Amino acid sequence: MVQLSIYGETPIEEIRELRTLLNQDDRSIYDDVEQLQTTVENLENLIAQGGFLESASEDLNNKDLNTCIGKIIIGYGNNCVNKPTSTNGYFINIPHNDKPNLYGKQFWITRATNDIYMRNLENGTFGGWIALRADTGWIDLPLANGITSYSAAQSPQYRKINNTVYIRGAVKGIRTDKTIIATLPSGFRPTKVVSFVQNMSMSGGVANMVRWQVQTDGDIEMQYTDHSLSEYTGSEWFALDVNFLND
Repeated sequence: MVQLSIYGETPIEEIRELRTLLNQDDRSIYDDVEQLQTTVENLENLIAQGGFLESASEDLNNKDLNTCIGKIIIGYGNNCVNKPTSTNGYFINIPHNDKPNLYGKQFWITRATNDIYMRNLENGTFGGWIALRADTGWIDLPLANGITSYSAAQSPQYRKINNTVYIRGAVKGIRTDKTIIATLPSGFRPTKVVSFVQNMSMSGGVANMVRWQVQTDGDIEMQYTDHSLSEYTGSEWFALDVNFLND
């Protein structure tokens, strides 16, 4: 008979030895499989309930965010104390590994506008909230009496993203130099006077230019143009397109 085994045994003898080994280890193998099945079931349940961070989620309504330290905390809160804005939103606390009550970072995300704020906990003391992304969206600019939007497609608007204010659109109704067309509200005004040059309607086939200023009190003033005052009809197109820091 030809010997097939590299160990000098017949295949039948080797099968018998393998069965003996399996019988000896049956208990540990089944124990491992059972433990693995239990672990998989636990993971599946955890994922179905919201993942690993589900256990960190808390009801933060009326909570003082200064006390939300020491562990990973995630949740939504109405009327929280020490939040960066009056808007309700979502909160995350990330603690330091070794000194969770002394060091960490906190984030606040507003519910409706997705503004994002961050602050540090450094040696037990919180720093101020810093806006990572704060966006008001476009707001219609309240125009002075006699001033109207040039067209629906160019409605004058303003917007603030972090600490930069943007103005866009076009107006008509200007008849004289030194005309204030609108006033920006507090929080959208420059700390220094902002001057800029823009286009206005052509005259005799020639493009005309306008000098604008945004004052520190928020007044948006059309100061001068190379267009003759005697030619003003109130129907001219005055473009607005500028941005400046609000710091």
